[in-house]
Amino acid sequence: MHDIVADDRTAQNVLGTLRDALAPGGFLAVADAVSYAPQPEERRFSGLFTYLHSAFMSIHLPSEQEWLDKFATAGFARTRTVPIGLPGGRLFVASR
Repeated sequence: MHDIVADDRTAQNVLGTLRDALAPGGFLAVADAVSYAPQPEERRFSGLFTYLHSAFMSIHLPSEQEWLDKFATAGFARTRTVPIGLPGGRLFVASR
């Protein structure tokens, strides 16, 4: 999903379409990586993962806050972030 949300217009279109497809009270769950995760125990791996994506694949990994901003811009009322046990991995649960 980080490839899709790298472009703001594409992110808004895709996430907005997914939001519109949800039933009232529905939610969207997205598991992905965040750049330079803030927790000390995940920072090294997350930093390397971010660098590899940027330097060798020209992919921008959004920060946790950038992900939250993209869900909000797409019209989601609330988004929770849950660490998933992998350094830099997050589950975003966005409610309609």
